[in-house]
Amino acid sequence: MKKKFKIFLISLISVCTLCFIAWAGINIYIVSYAKPYIITEEETENLDKDCVLALGAQVLPDGTPCHQLYDRVQIASQIFNNGAGEKLLLSGDARVPEEYDEITAMKEVAYEYGVEEKDILSDGAGLNTYTSMENLKENFNFSSCVIVTQEYHIYRSVYIARKMGLDAYGVCSDPRGYATIVYNEARETLARVKAFYMIEIDK
Repeated sequence: MKKKFKIFLISLISVCTLCFIAWAGINIYIVSYAKPYIITEEETENLDKDCVLALGAQVLPDGTPCHQLYDRVQIASQIFNNGAGEKLLLSGDARVPEEYDEITAMKEVAYEYGVEEKDILSDGAGLNTYTSMENLKENFNFSSCVIVTQEYHIYRSVYIARKMGLDAYGVCSDPRGYATIVYNEARETLARVKAFYMIEIDK
């Protein structure tokens, strides 16, 4: 009985070790892959890509954007105004706008920073990062973009976009601290593993 338990324990430790190595390796790979394409706000001036892409995030019950979403659209609007892209593309969940609408909340922030309606494109089916990139390429026929999101999320976003063949750059939108940052960063390490599987294995 003791021998069987010992074999089980060794096997369990081996599996856990391999999983940890794979998890760590994938995270290092994705961050390293995307890092050369992460640029500053100043470096986007007159970059003139097809669009500046602001990725969706939570909208509160009163219809206002959470801090992370507000900051994404704020920075995206500012670099759009400085010539980073020809259009501002807002991508989020607005499938049932009477119940939950990220796009309307994002538009209000864009208007606040001087972006006109004629310069805004909306992707209300941007349910996740992968879908947003897929829609940008297939529904809007864009081949280049500047992606705006928080630093923890930017590496995976740029990785997915570039693996899809987009000429993508990323700008971080972290003008303040966030109460959920520890949770977000931990969750993101798992999301990178999922993205790696979708892009590299389950093609």
